[in-house]
Amino acid sequence: RLVWEGLPQTANSLAFLRPLLMILRERYSIEVHVVTDRTYFRYLGGYGKADATASLKNILSDIPFYFHEWSEATCANIICSCDLAVIPLILNDSFAAGKPENKLLLFWRMAMPVITSSTPAYTRAMGAAGMSYAAKDEAEWLTLLECLISDENARCSAGLMGKSYVERVHSEARLLAQWDAVFESLGFNFNGNEFTS
Repeated sequence: RLVWEGLPQTANSLAFLRPLLMILRERYSIEVHVVTDRTYFRYLGGYGKADATASLKNILSDIPFYFHEWSEATCANIICSCDLAVIPLILNDSFAAGKPENKLLLFWRMAMPVITSSTPAYTRAMGAAGMSYAAKDEAEWLTLLECLISDENARCSAGLMGKSYVERVHSEARLLAQWDAVFESLGFNFNGNEFTS
């Protein structure tokens, strides 16, 4: 059970995986779970209303997939019921390739193993966590997908390493300490709940 989560406008990135999923479908019983909004606007955030399920049926034709409407109450449970998260991005799209690692960290916070495209942010985070599940092309994606689909221990290890990294490097206490350092560099001093400049 592969899972993808994101805005419906970006679900077309799943088209990159379609030929690989067609190959893997012959070897494994796979399904794709998509967590996103049911409708979206194609233009300027308010024009050209579109149905995400119709787009996904096009993108993932011939591949078993399940649509889950994004909800804060159910999102984490749906993701955690799956085996492997995927974050495919089109690397020659500078906007997509320039995204930060937020989504990867979100999955890791849930101890989900993840395969990503090798953007600078994802590659850096993977390296810092001691993993190399960032793929630069179709061949690497296929190799990594097959590796984690076929090996439950590898998936478990990847999820736990990701969770450990997030807890170590991106904990709330560490984040607040970094903000404190920023404010202190600007001349503010924190004493308890008060600060002076």
